[in-house]
Amino acid sequence: MCPSERVTDHSIKQAQIAAKVNALLFDADPMRLNFGDNTDEYQIEADHIVEMLHTAQSANEVTDMVFQVFSACFGNEVTPRKETFSPVATKIWLVYNQPP
Repeated sequence: MCPSERVTDHSIKQAQIAAKVNALLFDADPMRLNFGDNTDEYQIEADHIVEMLHTAQSANEVTDMVFQVFSACFGNEVTPRKETFSPVATKIWLVYNQPP
């Protein structure tokens, strides 16, 4: 496989994971933005989370990442407590570690 094919495969996998993370965030709806038809509402946050996932060693670290991303995107004043993100972070960790 040539290097450009690896990059494309990696990009496709990243996009697939980001779509799953977006869906998980939409279902969890930590910011109460789910109005039923706006299914891409958390895509920006999902993309940021997926960019960092390769450094995570545990679901707890993913919780920290998710909290960090939401705090940066929405501000500390309105972002829920870090513990709020633990259930969805665990699901993100499981999706990220699924075999291809």
